[in-house]
Amino acid sequence: MESHPDFASVKEENGFLIAYLKNPMAPSELNKYLFEKGIALSHLVHRKESLEEQFLQLTKSLN
Repeated sequence: MESHPDFASVKEENGFLIAYLKNPMAPSELNKYLFEKGIALSHLVHRKESLEEQFLQLTKSLN
């Protein structure tokens, strides 16, 4: 996912991969992309960051 141009970053947290997007992407599009790369998802959650998380991401990039 890190090589895909629509992802800002990918991190592992508590055994899960968390991907942050630069550009909107439908969950079905992500699932298709990963399946084509030989990766079958067992769980996929699409959520928006809270305002606090967005603020922290923005201020983190300024440092």
